[in-house]
Amino acid sequence: MTIKNKKIHYLSIFWTILKKSKLIYIFIAFIVLYFLFTIAIYYLDPEAFGNFGDALWFTFASFFTVGYGDYTVTTPFARIFTIILIIYGGVIIAIFTAIWVNMITSITKATVFDEEEEIYEKLCNLHTLSGDELKELSKFFKTKKNKN
Repeated sequence: MTIKNKKIHYLSIFWTILKKSKLIYIFIAFIVLYFLFTIAIYYLDPEAFGNFGDALWFTFASFFTVGYGDYTVTTPFARIFTIILIIYGGVIIAIFTAIWVNMITSITKATVFDEEEEIYEKLCNLHTLSGDELKELSKFFKTKKNKN
C-alpha cells in the first residue's frame, strides 16, 4: 500500500467514525459556541483585546488549555465567562475523546474478532467439520457473494 493509499484509507476510517459516532454534531456545536464565546468575551472586556482576532485567539487558547498568558481579561463578568469557557472546553474534549476511543475500540473489535475469523478457522480445519457446519459455511459464502 502506497503512502497516498494509506492516507486515503485513514481518511475513510476517520470519516466512518465521524458518521457513526455523530461527532460532527459535537464539532458543529463547538464551532457555534466558540464564536459565541468569542463575541461575548470581546464585548465583555473590549479593553483587553485590540481586535476581534485577539479575542478569537484568547478563546481558542482558553478552550484547549487554561490560556496562553498573552491576553488576560480584567472585568469580573469576562473572568466568570472565561471560567465557564474553560470548563466547557474540558467537558467537550472529554466527550469527544470518550466517543472517539469507543468508536476505535468498536472498529478494532469488529476487525479482530469478526465472524470471518471464525470462518477462517473452520476453513483451516475443513476435514473435521460436520455436514451441518459445511452447510453453514456454504450459506456464509453465498450471502457474502450476494452482498458484493
